Amino acid sequence: MLNKRLEFCHTQHVGSDVRRILDAFIYNSENGGPVALLNEVKVPIYELKSAAYTMQTLVGDAFIVSLYILGVSYFLMSSLDLPIVPRVERR
Repeated sequence: MLNKRLEFCHTQHVGSDVRRILDAFIYNSENGGPVALLNEVKVPIYELKSAAYTMQTLVGDAFIVSLYILGVSYFLMSSLDLPIVPRVERR
């Protein structure tokens, strides 16, 4: 599930970059040239790219934080010699 979300965000991010490059260098070379078109940050395609990048960063950071929490809890359990699964005494 996490992999599909990251793949979707990555595809959206790269696709919007490719679209902006094609617009700047191939389809629209007048009105200040490619530099002027690429400097516009208030266009919807740039906002889509920024949203995809933000989502990708948040999902990746959440994954790293969850790994950190698991690592710390495992370290605490192993250093305190507490059993992870309680033993049941049989009679």
